[in-house]
Amino acid sequence: MAGFAVLDNHMHVVLLLNDSVANGWTDEEVVRRWGRLFPPRGKNREALEVTDVWVAFQLKNVKWVEETRRRLNSLGWFMKCLKEPLARMANREDNCKGTFFESRFQSIAILDEKALLTTLAYVDLNPLAAGMAKTPEDSLHTSVKARVDDCRVRGTLGVVVANDALADVANSSDDQAPSSPGAPAFGHLLPRRGGEGTERRGLLISRRAGIGQRRQLNMPTQRKKLPRRGREGTVGM
Repeated sequence: MAGFAVLDNHMHVVLLLNDSVANGWTDEEVVRRWGRLFPPRGKNREALEVTDVWVAFQLKNVKWVEETRRRLNSLGWFMKCLKEPLARMANREDNCKGTFFESRFQSIAILDEKALLTTLAYVDLNPLAAGMAKTPEDSLHTSVKARVDDCRVRGTLGVVVANDALADVANSSDDQAPSSPGAPAFGHLLPRRGGEGTERRGLLISRRAGIGQRRQLNMPTQRKKLPRRGREGTVGM
Protein backbone atom coordinates (compact mmCIF):
# COMPACT_ATOMS: atom_id res chain seq x y z
CA MET A 1 0.00 0.00 0.00
CA ALA A 2 1.46 3.33 -1.09
CA GLY A 3 -1.13 5.67 0.37
CA PHE A 4 -4.68 6.04 1.68
CA ALA A 5 -7.13 8.61 2.98
CA VAL A 6 -10.49 7.91 4.62
CA LEU A 7 -12.99 10.79 4.50
CA ASP A 8 -16.59 11.18 5.62
CA ASN A 9 -18.22 9.70 2.52
CA HIS A 10 -15.46 8.09 0.46
CA MET A 11 -11.91 6.80 0.60
CA HIS A 12 -8.81 6.73 -1.59
CA VAL A 13 -6.34 3.84 -1.72
CA VAL A 14 -3.14 3.61 -3.75
CA LEU A 15 -1.89 0.05 -4.23
CA LEU A 16 0.95 -1.73 -5.95
CA LEU A 17 -0.04 -5.03 -7.58
CA ASN A 18 3.05 -7.11 -8.35
CA ASP A 19 2.57 -10.32 -10.35
CA SER A 20 6.23 -11.32 -10.02
CA VAL A 21 6.03 -11.24 -6.21
CA ALA A 22 2.77 -13.21 -6.11
CA ASN A 23 4.12 -15.78 -8.56
CA GLY A 24 7.21 -16.18 -6.37
CA TRP A 25 5.23 -17.33 -3.34
CA THR A 26 5.38 -21.02 -2.56
CA ASP A 27 2.10 -22.91 -2.53
CA GLU A 28 2.31 -23.18 1.25
CA GLU A 29 2.82 -19.42 1.61
CA VAL A 30 -0.25 -18.84 -0.57
CA VAL A 31 -2.36 -21.07 1.66
CA ARG A 32 -1.10 -19.49 4.88
CA ARG A 33 -1.65 -15.97 3.57
CA TRP A 34 -5.20 -16.90 2.65
CA GLY A 35 -5.69 -18.49 6.05
CA ARG A 36 -4.79 -15.21 7.75
CA LEU A 37 -7.50 -13.45 5.75
CA PHE A 38 -10.10 -16.22 5.76
CA PRO A 39 -9.33 -18.66 8.58
CA PRO A 40 -11.15 -21.98 8.81
CA ARG A 41 -14.42 -21.79 10.70
CA GLY A 42 -15.93 -23.99 13.37
CA LYS A 43 -19.55 -25.10 13.76
CA ASN A 44 -20.50 -21.75 15.30
CA ARG A 45 -18.62 -19.82 12.61
CA GLU A 46 -15.86 -18.94 15.05
CA ALA A 47 -12.38 -18.51 13.54
CA LEU A 48 -10.10 -21.49 14.08
CA GLU A 49 -6.32 -21.70 14.16
CA VAL A 50 -4.55 -22.25 10.83
CA THR A 51 -2.89 -25.58 11.59
CA ASP A 52 -0.35 -27.56 9.59
CA VAL A 53 -3.03 -30.19 9.02
CA TRP A 54 -5.39 -27.63 7.49
CA VAL A 55 -2.59 -26.25 5.30
CA ALA A 56 -1.64 -29.73 4.08
CA PHE A 57 -5.26 -30.47 3.21
CA GLN A 58 -5.60 -27.25 1.19
CA LEU A 59 -2.34 -27.94 -0.66
CA LYS A 60 -3.87 -31.08 -2.16
CA ASN A 61 -6.22 -28.92 -4.24
CA VAL A 62 -3.80 -27.53 -6.84
CA LYS A 63 -6.51 -25.69 -8.77
CA TRP A 64 -7.72 -23.94 -5.61
CA VAL A 65 -4.17 -22.89 -4.71
CA GLU A 66 -3.63 -21.24 -8.09
CA GLU A 67 -6.99 -19.45 -7.94
CA THR A 68 -6.14 -18.28 -4.42
CA ARG A 69 -2.77 -16.96 -5.62
CA ARG A 70 -4.61 -14.89 -8.25
CA ARG A 71 -7.08 -13.55 -5.70
CA LEU A 72 -4.31 -12.48 -3.31
CA ASN A 73 -2.95 -10.24 -6.07
CA SER A 74 -6.34 -8.99 -7.26
CA LEU A 75 -7.54 -5.42 -6.79
CA GLY A 76 -11.14 -6.63 -6.89
CA TRP A 77 -10.58 -9.07 -4.05
CA PHE A 78 -8.69 -6.47 -2.03
CA MET A 79 -11.66 -4.12 -2.30
CA LYS A 80 -14.04 -6.96 -1.42
CA CYS A 81 -12.06 -7.65 1.76
CA LEU A 82 -12.07 -3.94 2.56
CA LYS A 83 -15.71 -3.14 1.81
CA GLU A 84 -17.55 -6.25 2.99
CA PRO A 85 -16.64 -6.01 6.71
CA LEU A 86 -17.61 -2.32 6.69
CA ALA A 87 -20.98 -3.16 5.15
CA ARG A 88 -21.62 -5.94 7.68
CA MET A 89 -20.72 -3.65 10.59
CA ALA A 90 -22.93 -0.81 9.31
CA ASN A 91 -25.84 -3.19 8.67
CA ARG A 92 -25.63 -4.54 12.22
CA GLU A 93 -25.68 -1.02 13.62
CA ASP A 94 -28.64 0.05 11.44
CA ASN A 95 -30.43 -3.32 11.56
CA CYS A 96 -30.73 -3.49 7.80
CA LYS A 97 -29.42 -5.36 4.75
CA GLY A 98 -27.74 -4.43 1.50
CA THR A 99 -24.57 -2.74 0.30
CA PHE A 100 -22.93 0.04 2.27
CA PHE A 101 -21.21 1.82 -0.62
CA GLU A 102 -23.29 3.46 -3.33
CA SER A 103 -21.51 1.85 -6.29
CA ARG A 104 -18.57 -0.28 -7.33
CA PHE A 105 -15.13 1.21 -6.78
CA GLN A 106 -13.31 3.04 -9.55
CA SER A 107 -9.70 2.18 -10.38
CA ILE A 108 -7.11 3.98 -12.48
CA ALA A 109 -3.69 2.63 -13.46
CA ILE A 110 -0.70 4.74 -12.42
CA LEU A 111 1.87 4.27 -15.14
CA ASP A 112 4.89 6.39 -14.20
CA GLU A 113 6.67 8.15 -11.36
CA LYS A 114 5.17 11.57 -12.09
CA ALA A 115 1.64 10.17 -12.01
CA LEU A 116 2.42 8.33 -8.77
CA LEU A 117 3.64 11.44 -6.97
CA THR A 118 0.75 13.52 -8.32
CA THR A 119 -1.79 10.95 -7.16
CA LEU A 120 -0.20 10.56 -3.73
CA ALA A 121 -0.16 14.34 -3.31
CA TYR A 122 -3.85 14.48 -4.09
CA VAL A 123 -4.66 11.66 -1.67
CA ASP A 124 -2.64 13.21 1.16
CA LEU A 125 -4.10 16.70 0.60
CA ASN A 126 -7.69 15.52 0.19
CA PRO A 127 -8.61 16.00 3.89
CA LEU A 128 -7.24 19.55 3.72
CA ALA A 129 -9.30 20.31 0.62
CA ALA A 130 -12.38 18.96 2.42
CA GLY A 131 -11.71 21.21 5.41
CA MET A 132 -11.17 18.26 7.74
CA ALA A 133 -7.60 19.20 8.73
CA LYS A 134 -5.32 22.23 8.66
CA THR A 135 -2.09 20.35 7.95
CA PRO A 136 -1.41 16.91 6.42
CA GLU A 137 0.09 15.55 9.62
CA ASP A 138 -2.99 16.58 11.59
CA SER A 139 -5.37 14.65 9.35
CA LEU A 140 -7.04 11.49 10.62
CA HIS A 141 -7.00 8.06 8.96
CA THR A 142 -4.41 8.94 6.30
CA SER A 143 -1.10 7.46 5.22
CA VAL A 144 0.71 10.78 5.68
CA LYS A 145 -0.43 10.85 9.31
CA ALA A 146 0.87 7.29 9.74
CA ARG A 147 4.23 8.26 8.22
CA VAL A 148 4.64 11.25 10.54
CA ASP A 149 3.64 9.21 13.60
CA ASP A 150 6.12 6.52 12.58
CA CYS A 151 8.90 9.11 12.30
CA ARG A 152 8.07 10.43 15.75
CA VAL A 153 8.16 6.95 17.27
CA ARG A 154 11.49 6.19 15.58
CA GLY A 155 12.89 9.58 16.56
CA THR A 156 13.69 10.39 12.90
CA LEU A 157 11.36 13.33 12.34
CA GLY A 158 14.30 15.71 12.74
CA VAL A 159 16.17 13.86 10.01
CA VAL A 160 13.26 14.37 7.63
CA VAL A 161 13.14 18.07 8.43
CA ALA A 162 16.91 18.32 7.88
CA ASN A 163 16.44 16.73 4.46
CA ASP A 164 14.02 19.50 3.47
CA ALA A 165 16.56 21.31 1.32
CA LEU A 166 17.54 18.07 -0.41
CA ALA A 167 13.88 17.44 -1.19
CA ASP A 168 13.70 20.80 -2.94
CA VAL A 169 16.72 19.86 -5.06
CA ALA A 170 15.20 16.50 -5.98
CA ASN A 171 11.84 18.04 -6.73
CA SER A 172 13.26 20.62 -9.12
CA SER A 173 15.73 18.42 -10.99
CA ASP A 174 15.75 15.08 -12.75
CA ASP A 175 19.17 14.39 -11.28
CA GLN A 176 19.64 12.10 -8.31
CA ALA A 177 19.49 13.99 -5.01
CA PRO A 178 22.64 13.95 -2.86
CA SER A 179 22.89 11.04 -0.51
CA SER A 180 21.64 11.55 3.01
CA PRO A 181 22.73 8.96 5.57
CA GLY A 182 20.27 8.09 8.25
CA ALA A 183 17.14 8.89 6.25
CA PRO A 184 14.14 7.19 7.88
CA ALA A 185 12.43 4.18 6.36
CA PHE A 186 8.64 4.25 6.37
CA GLY A 187 8.29 0.52 5.81
CA HIS A 188 5.13 -0.80 4.19
CA LEU A 189 3.80 2.65 3.30
CA LEU A 190 6.58 3.52 0.86
CA PRO A 191 5.35 3.51 -2.75
CA ARG A 192 8.42 1.50 -3.82
CA ARG A 193 11.17 -0.26 -1.92
CA GLY A 194 14.77 -0.55 -3.05
CA GLY A 195 16.27 0.16 -6.44
CA GLU A 196 17.62 3.26 -8.09
CA GLY A 197 15.98 6.48 -7.00
CA THR A 198 14.51 5.13 -3.78
CA GLU A 199 16.13 7.80 -1.60
CA ARG A 200 15.06 10.56 -3.96
CA ARG A 201 11.50 9.27 -3.80
CA GLY A 202 11.68 9.30 -0.02
CA LEU A 203 12.77 12.92 -0.09
CA LEU A 204 9.96 13.82 -2.44
CA ILE A 205 7.51 12.07 -0.16
CA SER A 206 8.77 14.09 2.81
CA ARG A 207 8.17 17.27 0.84
CA ARG A 208 4.75 16.07 -0.30
CA ALA A 209 3.81 15.09 3.23
CA GLY A 210 4.50 18.60 4.48
CA ILE A 211 6.86 17.33 7.18
CA GLY A 212 9.59 19.80 6.28
CA GLN A 213 9.33 23.56 5.95
CA ARG A 214 5.73 24.71 6.30
CA ARG A 215 4.06 26.27 3.27
CA GLN A 216 0.73 28.01 2.92
CA LEU A 217 -1.32 25.99 0.45
CA ASN A 218 -4.04 27.43 -1.74
CA MET A 219 -6.18 24.32 -1.92
CA PRO A 220 -8.38 25.26 -4.91
CA THR A 221 -5.22 26.09 -6.87
CA GLN A 222 -3.48 22.91 -5.79
CA ARG A 223 -6.45 20.79 -6.83
CA LYS A 224 -6.76 22.59 -10.15
CA LYS A 225 -3.21 21.61 -11.03
CA LEU A 226 -3.96 17.92 -10.66
CA PRO A 227 -5.09 15.92 -13.70
CA ARG A 228 -8.76 15.02 -13.76
CA ARG A 229 -7.95 11.32 -13.63
CA GLY A 230 -6.37 11.79 -10.20
CA ARG A 231 -9.67 13.01 -8.75
CA GLU A 232 -11.81 9.99 -9.57
CA GLY A 233 -12.37 7.65 -6.67
CA THR A 234 -10.15 4.80 -5.62
CA VAL A 235 -6.80 4.53 -7.32
CA GLY A 236 -5.38 1.10 -8.04
CA MET A 237 -1.86 0.41 -9.26
